[in-house]
Amino acid sequence: AGNYVYLWTGYLGGNAITITPDNTQDISNLAPGDYTVVVTDANNCTATQTWTINEAPPAIVLTPTLTQPFCNNGTGSATIGINGGVAPYTISIGGGTPASVTTNPHPLTSLIPGTYTVTVLDANGCSSSTQIIINNPAAITLGVLVTDVLCYGGNDGELEITAGGGTGSLTYTVTPPIISGSIVSGTPVTV
Repeated sequence: AGNYVYLWTGYLGGNAITITPDNTQDISNLAPGDYTVVVTDANNCTATQTWTINEAPPAIVLTPTLTQPFCNNGTGSATIGINGGVAPYTISIGGGTPASVTTNPHPLTSLIPGTYTVTVLDANGCSSSTQIIINNPAAITLGVLVTDVLCYGGNDGELEITAGGGTGSLTYTVTPPIISGSIVSGTPVTV
């Protein structure tokens, strides 16, 4: 027992290499591959051992799917698909408290309009982040021009309604019911 000489060799991509510095018991910062150590004692007796350092798992890839809010100042949602890495995973939003991922894709609900950074951490401590944006649809604006009845008992009053904003075609209803239907945003309607 006592002094030993260590000779490390490895095979990276099919090529033999000698790892320096020689005569080191421990080596680190190794790439995937096969590594062999030959230990020689003072009597020139040797022992040989080979180990394999495996490739890392694939990188974590996050795939967000968004559902935007339907109305101004509403809430949206997202699902985050997780591929790669090593399960189990945790997920956090904006640096908040990590939560366990129990379903994949993982649902995120009740998201108010804004930009969020979503980070997933795997069992090996590897992480990946993605940014999601929940938009805020334009508010519906409503303008009404009122023309009063000119004479007692008349029915020549008017309401000219102009609506804008919102999403897609706007539908209007007048109470008490006179007419209703769809209107192109910004088009005045007289009732």
